[in-house]
Amino acid sequence: MSGLLKRLFLMFVIFAVLVAGVGLLLPSSWQVERSIVINAEPAAVHQLVDDLRQWPRWTPWTTQVDPTLKITYGQTTSGAGASQTWTAEHHGNGTLKILTSDPASGITYRLSMNGGEFESDGAIRYEKTPEGTKVTWSASGENGYDILKRYAGALFIEDAMGPDFEQGLSNLKKAVEPPQPSAAP
Repeated sequence: MSGLLKRLFLMFVIFAVLVAGVGLLLPSSWQVERSIVINAEPAAVHQLVDDLRQWPRWTPWTTQVDPTLKITYGQTTSGAGASQTWTAEHHGNGTLKILTSDPASGITYRLSMNGGEFESDGAIRYEKTPEGTKVTWSASGENGYDILKRYAGALFIEDAMGPDFEQGLSNLKKAVEPPQPSAAP
């Protein structure tokens, strides 16, 4: 090999080792969380969160965003054990199953997308406050030793999921809160 090729190869090896080393130092897990206060009782929030057939009313993932979205509901659509699967060109294919459900405190769920390529544990929790109900939507996942997933978790997951959670919570607030009377002219 010529001297230039040897140096280029050595630089490539050093770069690859550096990228891999930094990747292994990144966190092996990730978490995204957003909250909003809704002027309603937890039970009113729970009616829309616990029933998967109600999710299109408030989640940001709808046929308006991706017209190819096709949702299939399981035998149970609300409470622990409720499930749905979907296919979509833009959002990918996936499954969601509610694991626990409590009208006073919220739900937990498991999400799997693209044949298990992306998996997360999620929760939508309720907490009574003087202003109403604080609703917190969170998701977390493990990247293990997968360097690409560690980079994605550290650099992109917050920006990818955070705005969707904010939009969903805002939509939920609009769907749950009673309409405010308009001022008389």
